[in-house]
Amino acid sequence: MATPLQRSVSTTDHFKVIRRPFSVDEAPPYAINPDILLRQALRHLPSKLRPASPQFETDLLSREACLLMLHAFWYTYCAVLQDDSLAEQTALLRLMSQVGPFPETRRAPIGRAPPR
Repeated sequence: MATPLQRSVSTTDHFKVIRRPFSVDEAPPYAINPDILLRQALRHLPSKLRPASPQFETDLLSREACLLMLHAFWYTYCAVLQDDSLAEQTALLRLMSQVGPFPETRRAPIGRAPPR
């Protein structure tokens, strides 16, 4: 049985909407809300896989995490749906590499509390 997304993608009119091109020189073709997507991922993450750090949710929803998620989304979009998008993919990889690190006071190894 097809999922709702698979059914919507198989519809010709909707597929044309999905396939809008992405360019790093223009505004993205769709509004993506990384905060909502990351909160959904957190909600479905099994508790045994969550780090013990009380800062985990704060870090997951930080500006850096949201930027990284957006760049990764558009990189995947280009790699999968856009032929000849090597320039966009390269630019997005560069942007992902430039996302600043978390402040040292908030960074903690997975499974450990942050330093005080």
